[in-house]
Parts: sequence; C-alpha cells; structure tokens
Amino acid sequence: MIAISFLGIGNYQEVTYSDKNAGINIHTKYFTEALNHIYKPEKIYLVMTSDAQQKHSAELELKIKFEPILIPTGKSTDEIWEMFSLIAESIPENSELIIDITHGFRSQPMLALSIAIFLRVVKSVKIKKIIYGAFEAKNEDNIAPIFNLTSFINLIDWSYATDMFIKHGSGNLLSSLLTNLHEQVRIEQQQFTNLKTFGSLLEKLTESLTFIRPQEVSRYGKELPAKLKKINYDIKQIQEVKPLQYLLEKIPRSFSSLVIEDENIFTEAGFKMQAEMIKYYLETQQYVQAITLSREFIVSLVCKHLGLKFTKRADRTASEDRLNEWTSFHSKGFQLEEYPSKLADLWGKIRDARNDINHAGMRDSTAPASKLKKSIIDYCTETIKLINHAH
Repeated sequence: MIAISFLGIGNYQEVTYSDKNAGINIHTKYFTEALNHIYKPEKIYLVMTSDAQQKHSAELELKIKFEPILIPTGKSTDEIWEMFSLIAESIPENSELIIDITHGFRSQPMLALSIAIFLRVVKSVKIKKIIYGAFEAKNEDNIAPIFNLTSFINLIDWSYATDMFIKHGSGNLLSSLLTNLHEQVRIEQQQFTNLKTFGSLLEKLTESLTFIRPQEVSRYGKELPAKLKKINYDIKQIQEVKPLQYLLEKIPRSFSSLVIEDENIFTEAGFKMQAEMIKYYLETQQYVQAITLSREFIVSLVCKHLGLKFTKRADRTASEDRLNEWTSFHSKGFQLEEYPSKLADLWGKIRDARNDINHAGMRDSTAPASKLKKSIIDYCTETIKLINHAH
C-alpha cells in the first residue's frame, strides 16, 4: 500500500492526530508523519511546491521517508493540469492507495479526488482511504480527529451506477456496489442485511429486462417500493451512506409504468405495459430488445384478434402465418381490411429488421447499423401506437 500526501507553506502547529478506529494517536505538526505511523504505507509520495520544499522538507525528512513530487504553484489552468499529470504519472499500476488531503492548498483537494477517479480506471488503482486530519476540529486536549472521506468517492460510484440503471437498464454495477456495501457494514456493525437483498432484486430486474421477460419485469418492479422502504431504514442508520437514499428513490419511479397488478401481460393493462416496455427499451437504447418485443407484441395482438391462445406455440405460429399471409397480399397490391392492412406493412418491416439483426449482417443484403437503428426506432414507435387495438 502506498500513500499520496500534500505539503504546503503553512505554519503548521503541534497537535495530536487521532484515528479512533485504529486506536492510535500521533503528536506532530505534520500530518504526513501521522499518516506514516498510523497507516504504515510502504511508500509516501509527498506533493509540494519548491517553496513548500524549502520551508518544511528538511525538517520532515528527519522524521519519515518520502518521495517528493515537485509541482507548480497552480496559478493557471495549465499549471493545474501539469500538477495532475505529475501526480498521476508517479503512481504505479495496480497500487492500493491512501490519499491524504490535510495540507492540500487551493485546488489540490479537488485535484486529489479527480486523480483518484482517473487512476482507478487508467491504472487499476484501488483507493483504500481518503483522509483528512482535522486540525481545526481539535478539542481542549489538543486532539484532532482524522476524518475518513472515502465515502465521497463512493458517492460518485453510486451516482454513476444509479444513472446507468435508470438510463440504460443496467443494474449490475449498482447491485455489486450494494452487495459490497452490505459486506463492509456487516463486518463492521453486524446488521443491515437489506442492502444485499435490494441489490439482488436489482440484478434480477436487470436480467429480466435484458432477456425480455415482461412478467418478471412486472413482478420485480412491483417489489421495488417495499424493498426500498426497508433499505431506506438501514441507510438512515449509516451516516456515510445517507445520500444513497435519494439516488435509490429514483428507481421505483422509473419502473412504475412497467408494473401491472396481476402480471397477466395479455390483458388490456398487460398490453399497455408491454407498449411501455418497448418505449423503455428505446429510451435506454436497448434496440435489439425493443424490436424483439415489438415483433411478439404484434403476434400477440393477432392472437387476440383470432381468439388464439397467447402462449401456445402452435397458436403463435398460426398468428405469424396469418401475418405473413397478410404481408404477402399487401405487397402484391391486394386490398385488405383496415386491421390486417395496418399490421401487414409494419409486420414485414419488423420481421426483416429483426432477421437482419439475428443474422449479424452475414447476408448479401444488410442495412448499415446507423440505418437499422433509425428503422428500429421508427418501427417500434409505430408498434406502440397499436395499443388501441389491444382493447
């Protein structure tokens, strides 16, 4: 494990820095010294300007070992980017990293957070802690607490993961983060099991959306409000994750239109739910799922029109045969009744687009991806308008 610490030009004063969790107190005027003794990193990278080096480096070198990273003063945007590069380039790949922002100056704490996010992606660095020695919060005994600010970088993860789930229907990252949080809290406090349960529900909902299972989507979507209520109780008991409550509250609202009471997707409410699901797929750019469900939506409408069973394979095949027959007649210029005529042209387009996808472009005649995407949006939008025929 390694650490990044900052050194400024301030007139630092002696204080006892205390980490309650570690049960260790260190008396010093340099937090970097406390960092070294409490967390015992194998190496400390100490970020400083030449002025800070001249003022403090010699004294600190008598107390601990560190590798200096000399940076400009940050008086321009270019200098701030130079700081970023100098620090980021110094950190080895696959490191476990502690970031100390106690003596950070001006934009340096913000810079440290940005570097943490960047290094996780570019160098697979694992951020173990972000800490701050709160000199200004010292008590009458001259003891200053050490704040663990790691949750603020976790908040970025939670925000991104929640946004991914709502905008793109991918809840795997959010589920994983909730499960990890559950394990962390369980180890520390031996309670709050609803975190993992809610994460598991999101994973099931994601799978149901990915594999186009409307009944399962409705079932799991229906469970969201009750499960959220339970997890909110837990979240309120854990100070550092309270903001997660506001993120998770957005999820049930995003899926409320995909829930029906009896899970029968072939009632009027069920067809409406399927239409909303097609719309959801378009909004979340899941175009393969959108065109697939649109195809089955039309087959189900014809089953309803002909009085066939919705889930019986032979009846769905009969419905498809009728649609193909109408499409053939329509293409040859034969006059059809209003209902068959409305479906025939759209069915042919959806059938061909879906087949184009399933053959992975390995045919003599295939549409470019950009054109196929536009066609799918148009065809699915037309399909949604057919909801009036489900009454």
